[in-house]
Amino acid sequence: MLDNGRMLGMSERQLTRHVYWPSALSWMFSSLHTSVGFAVVGAVVGEYLGSAAGLGYLIQQAEGVFDVAAVFAGMFVLSAFVILIDIGGDAGRAAAIGMAAGGGESRG
Repeated sequence: MLDNGRMLGMSERQLTRHVYWPSALSWMFSSLHTSVGFAVVGAVVGEYLGSAAGLGYLIQQAEGVFDVAAVFAGMFVLSAFVILIDIGGDAGRAAAIGMAAGGGESRG
């Protein structure tokens, strides 16, 4: 792909915009997809272990008094939050890949 672009006379800027950037975007968004889920879980575990507020603290307190409904409610809120973040990330990925592929420029 890179050699084809050079053979067609692309400048370094055009190579960056049309070859390097779209190739890097797929790797960046797949890494972001994984790391966001781990970051949210890490934050909740941190709250669970040593906090006085937050969703992890709510789950810990509910466990302490055997309030199963509150534990499941906390887990449901956490799941919904992660799903919303995932949907937003997918929309951002689609928009970024669309722009990198030239969807935003006019042809004529």
